[in-house]
Amino acid sequence: MGSLPQFASEEEGTDIQQFMSLRDDATSILAGTVSAKRRPEETSRWFARTSDAILAEVASAEKAFAHQQPSIEFNSEFKATMTDARILAALARYHSWRQLAGLNYNLYKQAGDLVAFDTAIADERQAMQAWKELVDSAGDVYSDNLTFGAQARVFPHHWRDELKPLQAEFDQLLAERQSATARPGAKSVRVLPLTRDPAPPIVTFIPSEAAAMSDHDFIVKTKIATPTSLKWVRLRYRHVNQKEDYQTVDMTFDEQSHVYSASIPAAFVDPHWDLMYFVEVVDRQGHGRIYPDLDVETPYKIVSVKR
Repeated sequence: MGSLPQFASEEEGTDIQQFMSLRDDATSILAGTVSAKRRPEETSRWFARTSDAILAEVASAEKAFAHQQPSIEFNSEFKATMTDARILAALARYHSWRQLAGLNYNLYKQAGDLVAFDTAIADERQAMQAWKELVDSAGDVYSDNLTFGAQARVFPHHWRDELKPLQAEFDQLLAERQSATARPGAKSVRVLPLTRDPAPPIVTFIPSEAAAMSDHDFIVKTKIATPTSLKWVRLRYRHVNQKEDYQTVDMTFDEQSHVYSASIPAAFVDPHWDLMYFVEVVDRQGHGRIYPDLDVETPYKIVSVKR
């Protein structure tokens, strides 16, 4: 995914509504703004937890396997499966550290803080170590001459082939640090590691009309149970058309029914396109989440339009 400076400047998730980019996260941290998007710090923790979970499953499987006497064929299959699992765990760990490295490098570039640069280097070193563990996991189980993609392009033939480019790019990063100078009055900001994510609100969508009609507003209603007070709740909606950006409207709270609601205007309802929407919730402590929650279900609602 390129050198750390390249990764830090170009990284952007495929779903830019759900995931905040490294650049935007650094900007938000320095400005003290809030967002319902998933930040790189949270994505990093997800990768780390996933890596730990995979390795725990591998250890459990190997312990159970040791008490059996499988055939040679099954033994080979088991070894290959455990190898793949370890490769995936190492890859998850690599991306966990790379997210933090890219974020801290952006904090350095935007704020001119050399401590952030040093932290980025430390994170990148951890990412490289994770890649080395990936190479060790692959070992000699796989051929040194694997085919990845079209032969007209130059692809690595084994995970270890990436180590030299990684080291060369890391050396360039160290050279950049040697010549770097702090910006006068640089704002120093630390990305504090969190052992767990804050308890999210519980959002329940209240069933609405089965289909939207072009002569009626389509009303979205939710109930929200949360341990803290809310800063804002917003409805984001668009046609099921990837060329469009989402429209945004604040949801209003009704004290009698304890329901948040907002309308998609009738003028927006187009018989040529179905609708899709989700809800953003941010509490007064700055914690945000998008609903439907992608950890649980598809992170948006689809509404058919009556034709």
